[in-house]
Amino acid sequence: MITDIRKQLQTRTVRGVILIMFLGIAGIFTLPSVLRKGLVSKPWVAQIDGNSIWYDEFRNELVEKRDQLAAIRAQYGEYADVLFASMGINPNPQILAADSLIRGALVLQAGKAAGLELHSDFIAEQIKNKNREVLSLIPSYALDAQGNVDQNILREYLSRRGMTIAEFEQRLEQLLMRTMVSELIVASVHVPRFEVEQKAITSFAPKRFSALHFSLDSFVAEEKKKALNEQEVQDYYDRQNQQYKRYWVPEKRDATVWKFEPSDYGISVSDKQIAHYYDDYKTRDFVKEPAKIQVRRIFFRVTDPSKLQATFEKAKEVHKQVVADPASFGKIAKEISQDETSAKNGGLVPFFARGELNPSFEKAAFLLKEEGEISSIIQTEEGFDIIQRGDRKKAIYKPLKDVETDIKKSLTQKEFARLFAQDVKQLTNQAKAESASLDAFIAEKGGKKQVVHGAVKDDTVRTKTIFSLKKDALGSYLDDGAGYIVLAGSIEKSHVAPFEEVKGAVKTDLYTERAIQTIKEQMTQAQELAKTTPLASLKGQFNARLETVPFVDPSDEDAVKALKEKGLPSYRMLTLERVGGVIAGQTPEGGVIVRLDEIKQIDKEKLEEKMKEARANLEAERYQLTVEGFIASSYRNATIKMNETLLGIA
Repeated sequence: MITDIRKQLQTRTVRGVILIMFLGIAGIFTLPSVLRKGLVSKPWVAQIDGNSIWYDEFRNELVEKRDQLAAIRAQYGEYADVLFASMGINPNPQILAADSLIRGALVLQAGKAAGLELHSDFIAEQIKNKNREVLSLIPSYALDAQGNVDQNILREYLSRRGMTIAEFEQRLEQLLMRTMVSELIVASVHVPRFEVEQKAITSFAPKRFSALHFSLDSFVAEEKKKALNEQEVQDYYDRQNQQYKRYWVPEKRDATVWKFEPSDYGISVSDKQIAHYYDDYKTRDFVKEPAKIQVRRIFFRVTDPSKLQATFEKAKEVHKQVVADPASFGKIAKEISQDETSAKNGGLVPFFARGELNPSFEKAAFLLKEEGEISSIIQTEEGFDIIQRGDRKKAIYKPLKDVETDIKKSLTQKEFARLFAQDVKQLTNQAKAESASLDAFIAEKGGKKQVVHGAVKDDTVRTKTIFSLKKDALGSYLDDGAGYIVLAGSIEKSHVAPFEEVKGAVKTDLYTERAIQTIKEQMTQAQELAKTTPLASLKGQFNARLETVPFVDPSDEDAVKALKEKGLPSYRMLTLERVGGVIAGQTPEGGVIVRLDEIKQIDKEKLEEKMKEARANLEAERYQLTVEGFIASSYRNATIKMNETLLGIA
C-alpha cells in the first residue's frame, strides 16, 4: 500500500495537493527548536525580524491544517502516518500552522527587501480577474460578473470571521506579494529539453526485465548438508536468548472459571417494563419507516463560477415572488426550475427521509414546519434552491408485539449484569470466608465449572481477566450475555526453555540464518556483475532461478499489479532509467535481483505528449527544491522570536 502511495506522489497533482496543503509556499522544513516548545495565547505568536504573526492568523491557519490532515487521513487511512513520515511532514497541526505562517512571512519580507511593490491598480486587476489567491479570501458570491466587489456582502462575510476591511486589505496585499515572489522563483526554474525527454522515456516507455530469484528454501536445504557441532548450536541458543529472549517459554496460568446464565437468576420482566422500554426507545431502535416529507423545489443550476452572483440575484427575485404568492410556487417551478424531472410536476420532489438527499437541501426541507412554508435561498454544490414544504408522512414504528421478545431479552440482560456485579462485589469483600461463600454461591446459582490449564496471554476477555489477578484472587467478566467468575490458580513464570527441549528448533533457526547470510553475499556479487552482464549469463554461477519479464507499460495498472503478485518490486523496477540498471531486494521467499534489459522506443507523437507531463513533473520538483533552498536560507538569516507562554506543542 505505501509503495502505491509513493508512486502516486510522483504525479504532479497528488504531490502538489499534499505539499501545498501542508507547506503553504512549498518545501519541507523543520521548525526551529523554539517552535517545538510551544506557541502562546498572546496577541502575537511569533516575530520574524521584528514583524509579528498574530494569534488570530495562527488560529485560522490551525483550523485549515486540521481539516487538511483529516482529509489526508480519510483518504489514506492507516497508511497516512507512514505517508507523512516518508515526506518528512510532522502531522502536528500546530507545528504545520506555525511553519506555514513563518515561511509565508519570510517570503513576504524577501519581496519587500527586493523592492517589490504592488500598485493599487494591480490589486484591483487581480480582484476583477478573480485570481485564485484572491478567491481564497473573497467569496465568489461577493463579486459581480465584472469582478467588482459588493462591499456590503464583503463586510458581512468579514464580520462573520472577525476581520475588518483594513485587515482584509492588508492580508490581500501580503498574499499577492507572496504569490509574486513565488512566481519569480518559478520563472527562474529551467528544465532543458533533453532532460524532459529522458524523464518521459523513463516514466512512460515500456520496459523489459530479467530477474534472478534466490529461494530461501533451497539455500536452507544446502546449509543442512553441512554438519553443525554441539558448541555452534549452544552458542547460537545463548546469543539469541541474551539479545532477544528467543527461546523463552511465555508465562502460563491456571484458573477455575464458573459460568452463570441469566436464566440461573430467575429474572422476570413485566409487560409494563416492556411497554415503558418500547416507549422510551421506540424512535431510536424500532423505526420501521422513518418520517418523510414531500417538497416542491425551484432549482437554479450553476456550472460557470463566474455566473454565481448573477444566478443568486435571479434566485432572490424569484424568492420574493413565491413568498408574496405561495400558491404560484408550482407554476413558477414548472416554468423556470432547471431540475427537469421535478419541474414537469410543478417542482414536486418524491417523499424522502433524512439522509437520502443533499445534506444542505435536506436540512432546509426538514426545518420547514408547516405545509406551504417556503425556505430561504439554499446554496448547494450544484447551484441554488428554493423549497416549499408539501405533505408529511409520520414515522412508522415496529409494533410492540413484534419486538417484545427482543426487549425482554435486553431488559433481562441489563438486570442480570446489575445483579451479577452486585454478587461478585459481595463475594470479593468476604475475604477469609471467601471459599465457603463462593461454594455456596455456585451451588445456589448453578454455576458451570470450567478448568483452564496453561493459559497464555492473548486478547480474549477471559485471558485478560486471568492475567490481571494474583494467585487465589477472584475476578469476573461478562461475555456474550453470560457472567463468569474466575479464581486464579498457579502461575508459571516466563523462563528460558531448556536447551535439550528446543535444540531441534535452534538448529533449524541457525541453518536459516546462515542461508539468509549466504543469499545476501551471493546477491551482492550478482548485483555487481549484473551491471555489465545479462542475468541469463549469471544464472549458472549462482543458486538462483531466472525469470524473463516481458515488456511492461508503466501506465498499465493490471500489468504492474501482476508484477507485484509475482513478488517483484514493481515500483522500483519501473523507475530504473537506463538499460543495465539493477536493483536488489528481500522477498518473503528469499531475495531477487532485477535488471532492466531493454527500453522500447516511443513514437514521436506519443513522446511529445508524454513530455508535457514529464516537464510538469520536473518543473514541480525543481520549483520545490528551489523554494526549499530559499526558505532554508531565510530561516538561517532571520531572527525568529516566540512568545514564552506555551500553547500545547510538545
